[in-house]
Amino acid sequence: MPRMDDALAQFLAARDVPCPGCGYNLRGLTAPRCPECAQELTLRVNLQEPRLAGFIAGLVALAAGTGFSGLLLIYGCVRLLVERGLPAGRAWLHPFLYVTFAGLVIEGACLLAWIALRPRIRRARRAWRVTLIIACWLLTLVNLCCFVGAIR
Repeated sequence: MPRMDDALAQFLAARDVPCPGCGYNLRGLTAPRCPECAQELTLRVNLQEPRLAGFIAGLVALAAGTGFSGLLLIYGCVRLLVERGLPAGRAWLHPFLYVTFAGLVIEGACLLAWIALRPRIRRARRAWRVTLIIACWLLTLVNLCCFVGAIR
């Protein structure tokens, strides 16, 4: 079995392949290092189309909910400061603010977990991924409904 360096050199012997780091043409390369940027190179097998659609769908749902809550929390705090000045004591405990803060914390934690568990989510069975994606969108919808309920 040929060594990986030999396999890489054989692969690049007659192909115009740009360095993934700097774009230098690696045709005819004899060592496993780019002569332009000095990055070490390796020959790998990758998926043609990685399963990212499900991960991205959940990421969009959770990021939308987190961003929505974050922006509304900033808006609520600024509006409270402009209308009433710096409140003392329990004046900060307006239902709008704590519902929005709770939504930010919950969706933000789910977003961080989603990102941290990306490899497991991508390897999960399709039915499980679809269930998780629906749960992400439902969480964002519940967050929106709680916000609407808090402003009434």
